Amino acid sequence: MHEGHQGITKTKAFLRSKIWFPGLNDSVDNAIKDCAACQSVTHTKKIELLRMSELPEKPWANLSADFCCPSPSGDLLFVITDEYSHCPVVEVIKSNSASTVIPVLDKVISTFGIPKVIKTDNSPLFNSHTFRQYTENTGFEHCHVTPLWRMPMPRPNHSTNQ
Repeated sequence: MHEGHQGITKTKAFLRSKIWFPGLNDSVDNAIKDCAACQSVTHTKKIELLRMSELPEKPWANLSADFCCPSPSGDLLFVITDEYSHCPVVEVIKSNSASTVIPVLDKVISTFGIPKVIKTDNSPLFNSHTFRQYTENTGFEHCHVTPLWRMPMPRPNHSTNQ
């Protein structure tokens, strides 16, 4: 019934038009999985397992930073998130230039200490010579990550206590 190597669905349909028996689906599935000719031309989609990021050893060692879309007034939200606690620091800024962002990072670093790593996307600011010099002078590693996969979202607080 599988002589033409037409696949599982067509083989089952052809068999059902001629005969039926208990376990037909499993028999066809197993026969086609064992068919060397079919397996040699079938592209199997390998699904890569999600890999969890390692939890940083302590708070404020690994940070993620990015900008949120502009507000109606044109201001930007610069969000720095601790990957250990998911605690965000949000600063309202006027532009995403190095002269605006670096003082904000200085303020956060002076409050929480120099991180080991700061992850950002590949925006022009984070690829600039000025930002690269800042990272070298401050002493943290700067990592670029894939856009939209860079920052853990803060966990919502559903507490009813005000």
